[in-house]
Amino acid sequence: MRSDANDITCRLLNESDAPQVRALWEYCFKDTKEFVELYFQKCFRAENTVGAYRGEKLLAAAQLNPYTLNLRGQKIPVSYIVGVETTPEERGSGAAGALMRELLTQSAERGCYLTLLMPFSSKFYQAYGWSYAYARWRYRINLAELKPLGTDYGEIELVSAMEKVADLTACYQTFGEKYNGVALRDEKHFRVLAQDLQNDGGYCAVVYQNGAPEGYIFYLFGTDTIVVREFVYKNYRAKAALMQYLYRHRSQFEKVNFFLPQADASYLFLENKNAAAIEPYMMARIADVKQFLEPLSYRADNISLKIKVNDSFAANNNNVFSLQIQDGCAEVGILADDSGEIELEIGSLSAVVMGVSAKILREMGKITVYKEKSFRDLLKLWPEENNYINEDY
Repeated sequence: MRSDANDITCRLLNESDAPQVRALWEYCFKDTKEFVELYFQKCFRAENTVGAYRGEKLLAAAQLNPYTLNLRGQKIPVSYIVGVETTPEERGSGAAGALMRELLTQSAERGCYLTLLMPFSSKFYQAYGWSYAYARWRYRINLAELKPLGTDYGEIELVSAMEKVADLTACYQTFGEKYNGVALRDEKHFRVLAQDLQNDGGYCAVVYQNGAPEGYIFYLFGTDTIVVREFVYKNYRAKAALMQYLYRHRSQFEKVNFFLPQADASYLFLENKNAAAIEPYMMARIADVKQFLEPLSYRADNISLKIKVNDSFAANNNNVFSLQIQDGCAEVGILADDSGEIELEIGSLSAVVMGVSAKILREMGKITVYKEKSFRDLLKLWPEENNYINEDY
């Protein structure tokens, strides 16, 4: 339990606190009753929830949902910060800031030195050191315009997602191998997604080739629009088959909305240049620089680097760090002097380590380079990657 100058105390919650958190969730987010019930039954854990209090009054809360990412070929435990909620009368009081600081502390204490979140406002979280690490293509397009993207391939079946959890899991795992930063999922995870889809009256279509699943979509019907919740494919042919499947709904609906990975190039084959746009999606932040960087494996050798990290929100990160890389392993130290060869904010470091282009961030003035060789070494340690994630909670 930790307190600040505003008499705000932050602590992990107990089961007896769950009703308060749920009531505040329902007030802040206006989710369906079915989703709230599903989330608090299957996902919510009091021991993963941090609350900010003044006395006995809950001011703000959020969950540290545990995930594992495939980050640069390594399985990395992370905390996905979900359900950041503050009572209206305490917004702007400092309760949210105290909560975010405690979330970082608690995440690091449980060995998750990297955090993710989906922002309601990027400006709000950037002030606390988070930075965008994921983007995706957002398509809003007339169904008739999908014709160039579709082709017949395999067999498409409209299935119960709950009954095909094993197929969906296998397909997603293969799909995820093509990208960096993917959240690993097991069948238990997919059962929650399938129940959520069923609660919303959604559908699941799977592409099979010789009996093996090669792609799927989760989707719902709107008034005149099909809304695709997830679009997964092992290969181009499976993606084209799903596009064809959606195209065949053109007599029933006018439009379709879906998301594809940032590395996807489907937009090149569309006549309508306004149908697709890049959309920032998920933010990342390192909770403890030394503890996060040191255990990682590196595809580089014989590198010595000094990085000055500016972090006004977490004093443990506001330092000059020395990185010594030998045989792909790192030794990370903290220097007492101000001898950084590269200088950047914690958000920019988080983005670069996640796979965002360091060259672009430098061009935008987010990285200051005092020694060119050090920047070349940084590019060897953390080259740009094709990131993908699609997790709502």
